[in-house]
Amino acid sequence: DLNKRDALLVFAVLCPLGIASSFFVNTTCFLIAVVSAILAVAYDAVLKRFKPVGNLYIAYSMAIPFVFGATATLETNALTFDIPLAIIVVASVAFLAGVGREAMKDIQDVSGDGKMGVRSVATMLGVRAASAYATAFYISAIALAFVPFLLTSFDVYYHNVYYIVPVLATDAMLI
Repeated sequence: DLNKRDALLVFAVLCPLGIASSFFVNTTCFLIAVVSAILAVAYDAVLKRFKPVGNLYIAYSMAIPFVFGATATLETNALTFDIPLAIIVVASVAFLAGVGREAMKDIQDVSGDGKMGVRSVATMLGVRAASAYATAFYISAIALAFVPFLLTSFDVYYHNVYYIVPVLATDAMLI
């Protein structure tokens, strides 16, 4: 509901504030914030015009909070990506589900996008192929979400009911 001027003002205040705040967490969080801010500007300026690439950015924005959160708990200020494998898996699930979701949104927008000449998965490949594309990402996310529950190398998540119940609920929605 914001007009362009107000949206730009909110961005001009909150983006630098967010980046500055991340500096006080650690170097890795600061780098993630800077890269995410650059990608956000690139998305608004360029990437959203070619939806398949823009969709990858949106999926990234759904996955990166898990990585940021994990790096915020690191005991060092040095630049490091010593992220637990379970976090990488969960972030990957969010990314895969995000790409699937964006492809589904493209299917919903196919007639308007077609009229406007917007290149999306649905306008380039057709609705049926875009549905298969989205389904492949959803199925990949669903399958990957079970990995921490099924493998002993994921210690605390292995056969953990507190992990699998939300996973099952989310997977049911994705299905």
